[in-house]
Amino acid sequence: MKKILFAVVMLCIAAAPGFAQKTLSTPGKTETTSGSTTTTSTTTPNSNVSKQTESKSVTPPPVVLAKFKSMYPNNTGVKWIQNKEGNYVAIYKVNEKAARTVYTADGSVKRIVTPITQKELPTAVSDFIAKNQPGKTPKNCMKIQNGSGNITYSIKFEDKLYHLDSKGVEIAPKDDNNDDVIDSNEEKSMK
Repeated sequence: MKKILFAVVMLCIAAAPGFAQKTLSTPGKTETTSGSTTTTSTTTPNSNVSKQTESKSVTPPPVVLAKFKSMYPNNTGVKWIQNKEGNYVAIYKVNEKAARTVYTADGSVKRIVTPITQKELPTAVSDFIAKNQPGKTPKNCMKIQNGSGNITYSIKFEDKLYHLDSKGVEIAPKDDNNDDVIDSNEEKSMK
């Protein structure tokens, strides 16, 4: 549910610059976009409890901007948001697909999420996918490198999301990895 909510919020952020204020409603969910702030309220069935998530387009501190420029000197068109942990997330293009790098406020890299093709997955990861999703093609594949250099993979199918290590072993996603999956709508917003 968090990932779906995050994807909806990211879509609203991408659409926000073109609209002064826009409200979308579906049963149980209301989204309001004003300027560069998106607020999503979700009410679960049989519940009056509403959960709000807010993401803002931000300008990161100079140290974060400098780190991004040193890592990606030729990359322009970057969009910045601040995630719920207070980290700065750069959303940019790699090979015409949306990618992201997550930075702490001091400019340290927390995570790099890069889109890859299914053919670029390690053999052990491809074998796991072939066994667990025979004949299906993933919607997207992400290579995720944490600040220590450890690499994992996120593979999204229509009905399932897998987080695997490079040996093809399924791992539990961390709560702060909401940045790991890039929705196809987010890719469209980068065009």
